[in-house]
Amino acid sequence: MLFGSRVVTLVAGIILLVAGRNAYWFLVGLVGFVLGYGLATHYLNEPFWVTLVVGLIAGLLASGLAVFFQRIVLTVAGLLIGGLAVLWWADRMGWGEAWWVWALALGAGLVGAALTKQVFDMALMVLSSVFGATLILEALQRPAEQITPLFLILVVVGILVQFTSFKRRRSE
Repeated sequence: MLFGSRVVTLVAGIILLVAGRNAYWFLVGLVGFVLGYGLATHYLNEPFWVTLVVGLIAGLLASGLAVFFQRIVLTVAGLLIGGLAVLWWADRMGWGEAWWVWALALGAGLVGAALTKQVFDMALMVLSSVFGATLILEALQRPAEQITPLFLILVVVGILVQFTSFKRRRSE
């Protein structure tokens, strides 16, 4: 790995490790960048700047799609899961399709959307910490016997830093 690539990878890994949940678009954009840059480096025999531009374009595209679709997907998933679960349960209980069953289904859907958002935040903390630790260790090129303990330490530190920041923001 070239020195410039190692520096970019290290910086991106550190950002993800400590702020990945807060920057969801950055996480997804960085995944797009790493994928685009890696494919361009592997398949294109071009100078560093060309592969960097390909990676940046892929990252920007992934970021834009992530921001646009995140809210829609989370809301729809929560509404459908919560609402359909109540409708299924009410049908099994023999309650039919009374108005209050539909009201209960809507309420469960709203709760489902809120719950999905909370689970999503926690999942982002874990995933961004894992990806950040991976990038950091890739950039540092540590020996094989150091990879597992350093990886676990970095993931735990990343989750703790992000969770502390998350709790602090929620209490403000």
